[in-house]
Formats: sequence, C-alpha cells, structure tokens
Amino acid sequence: MNRGDFHPALHATFPYVMLGKMGNKILRWQSDTGLEHAVFRASPDGLRVESAVIGSADDGGPFAVTYHLSCAADWTTREVRLAVVGDVRSVHLRSDGDGTWSDGEGKDLPLFLGCLDVDITATPPTNTLPIRRLDIRLGGSATIRTLNIDVPSLRLSISEQRYTRVSEKVYRFELTDGSFTRDIEVDPHGFVLHYPGLFRRCHTGVARSGLVGQDRNLPGRKRMDEDLEQMTRDELLQEVKKLRAGIRDHRDSTGQDLCWHHPALWGLLPEKTDPLPTVPEWPAFMRGCIKYRESLERELGGAPRTKGESTE
Repeated sequence: MNRGDFHPALHATFPYVMLGKMGNKILRWQSDTGLEHAVFRASPDGLRVESAVIGSADDGGPFAVTYHLSCAADWTTREVRLAVVGDVRSVHLRSDGDGTWSDGEGKDLPLFLGCLDVDITATPPTNTLPIRRLDIRLGGSATIRTLNIDVPSLRLSISEQRYTRVSEKVYRFELTDGSFTRDIEVDPHGFVLHYPGLFRRCHTGVARSGLVGQDRNLPGRKRMDEDLEQMTRDELLQEVKKLRAGIRDHRDSTGQDLCWHHPALWGLLPEKTDPLPTVPEWPAFMRGCIKYRESLERELGGAPRTKGESTE
C-alpha cells in the first residue's frame, strides 16, 4: 500500500511540529563531485524547500540547478520547480496530493497518475518526503511509485521504489527492478545524514525566518516571539495554557473594571465572556486616578518621567 500505515489526523501537524522543534533549517550535503545548499521552512500548511545544487553529470560535464519544492501537511508533494542554471531547460509540476499531476500551464500528465512523491536524482531531500509520509514501523517496508526527475537532463519518468526501515535511523532504499540499493542514514527528523557513495551531510544551520514590519533588516535585533519557532507541540500548548491563565487573572482579579476593560484580549479565551464594567461617577474616577499615580510614586520613584499626554 503506497501510504503504508498512514494516519491523516496524526500526520497533519508533523511538518510544523517537527521543524518547529528543530527550527527552520539550512542543510548542506557534499558528494565527490558536488554540493547542495537547501533551506527548509515549515508552516501549518506544510513544508517549503529552496535549494541549489552543483555537480557533475554521468558524462562528467558540470551542471548547476536550482529547485523549489512544496509539500502539504501530509508530506505529499504539491509543487516543484526546477531549472538548469545558464540553460533554457526547466520543469514546473503540480499535484493535487492524490496522484494527479499537471505541468505549469495546467496540462494534465496522466502518465504519472498515482505518484504521490517526486524524486529529483541529484538531491537527498526528496528521500525525506516519502520517509516521513510513509511513517514505516521498524522492520516494515512500503513500495511506492514516484515521479522521477533526472538531473541535469530534466527527463521525467516513473520510478518504482521500496523503502524498508532496517533500524531506528536507517532506511533501505531500493529500485524494485533490483538495479540499485542503498542503506540511508537519517537524523531524528528524517533528513539524510549519509547516503553511501552519493551524499554526506556537511552542514546544519538555522535559516532566518521572514521578518515583517519594523523588525525587517535590523541587524542584531532579536525578533519578538522567535522562541516559539523552536518549541515542540507540547511546549507550545503549555505556553498557550499559561497565556490563558494570565488573561483570566487579568480579567477577574481587578476591581478597576473600566481601566482594565479589554474585550479584544478576553476574546482570545475559548469562553466568550465580556463582563460589563461598572462605570464610576467622575469624582470617584478622578480620586482613583490620583491614588493610582500616588502608588506609582511610592513603588517606582526612580522610574523615568514623561510629559506626554495619554492617548485613548
């Protein structure tokens, strides 16, 4: 069965949780004749890969290619773009995730019906996608049909492949016609460490996330909430629980109802309550403001002062 022991509800969160734990990554692999530099970025919708590969073709001629690949949250390949540097050759493919493929112009490619994965011959990241998608138990195996892209010719073909999990971190990769076999070592996230005779991981680094607003392009400035990208799912759940507890304390523990009336903040809670504040008469309100300012003087006497007016 192509999908092995596949559990959609469970797998749906895997790319984001997995990369949320390890962070958006830069990985490099080296071979006898080349190098690959790949950037991996995760989101709740799936995984994006951007990469550049230099190497030598079977005839010894040098080549360089770039590719962009995206997969959905269930690890099925959804789009791939690949181009040969300095050449007019390129390929653009899309998939619906159920094995139906089309080219960049929307023309159906019925030859590849049923293929859930793509295999780019010059790169190890495309081994990670079926490894993660199939989620093979130790000692188990799965046979799949992949859409194969030969580099640098960019010829498209079907490849019948088998993955067998021989140990916790080693998968045996085979072409079903018996012409090729390798035992591939992967890290805990399923990314290739060593592909004997072809690739060996030579660098692991952190990729900068896309920045927005005033945080963009400011060297040395730590982006707010950057720590969230490094957290596991359980750690994120704990942070959400602490946030909710803090909002409830804020909502329920103060007698200064009007000063602390924040419906937008309370709206983050699952219970949709917005307690109606008690509005004091002006004299009582002003006395409360004076007491508040006096308390600041007592407790924060050394704090900086401002002559700026309060805003709404």
